[in-house]
Amino acid sequence: MHNAWDPAVPAFHETALLQAVQAAGATAFLSQRIVYSYGHCNISPALVLQAFADLTSWTTTGNKP
Repeated sequence: MHNAWDPAVPAFHETALLQAVQAAGATAFLSQRIVYSYGHCNISPALVLQAFADLTSWTTTGNKP
């Protein structure tokens, strides 16, 4: 998860991460989410819990979110 407007870690890092993962042939292991808010780690508890639930589901069912 990444804030779209994060002043500390710009969201373009998500693109760089995706490119590195693609180069390693490991996109099956990457899930990215952009949260459209400003700030560093300014993500609501509800969104964090949903992401965790989705990750847990992915590990138990194999269905990537």
